[in-house]
Amino acid sequence: MPHATGRDVYDVISAERPDMAVIFTTGYGAGVLPEGLGTSPAVDLLAKPYRRDELLARITDALRRGPARSP
Repeated sequence: MPHATGRDVYDVISAERPDMAVIFTTGYGAGVLPEGLGTSPAVDLLAKPYRRDELLARITDALRRGPARSP
């Protein structure tokens, strides 16, 4: 994504699919999400470095949860 950040892509996609589960990855450490995303039930954070089995577990969990629902 030479001209966009992960947040930019999220903003475009979530405008069309606000219920879509999203997994951000970052090297900044656990608990660090772009402003306004930390409270969304559809957003998860996976801190780098991570193992393949950790990524698979997060993807599996997101798929099992299904679309996020607003209260």
